Amino acid sequence: MSYDFVQVLTRPPSVPPQLPPVPQRKVDAVANWLQCGQRWPEATAKLLVLLVALWERHEGLPVKGYRVLIAEHIGFSRSLVDVAISQRTAEGLITKRIETVPGMVKQRRSSVSRLYFDPSDELVAVVQGAN
Repeated sequence: MSYDFVQVLTRPPSVPPQLPPVPQRKVDAVANWLQCGQRWPEATAKLLVLLVALWERHEGLPVKGYRVLIAEHIGFSRSLVDVAISQRTAEGLITKRIETVPGMVKQRRSSVSRLYFDPSDELVAVVQGAN
């Protein structure tokens, strides 16, 4: 029996989450709101709109690999995602939260950790006001 066959039998498939679309009108509204002295307002706005959309859907991201998912989805580098998340966390626009839930492995106990980003009320108001 090959290793791949054993792995298929014992592990549930890892399906990357379907990230929500990032509407340009919302990106423009957040970019205008961020304009005062911010570097890369367009990139940061795309990231923030995506995080608000995930928060509205009550969806988390995998703790490992979330930067790659976000970077590929919004079309920017992982380092830019890191910088934007770090700066916006320091400013209080977003907070990170990790939740652990029971996993789906049948033969034993397991758990899955999910990363959630909680936006500030002010950020949510800007994104929702762009409808």
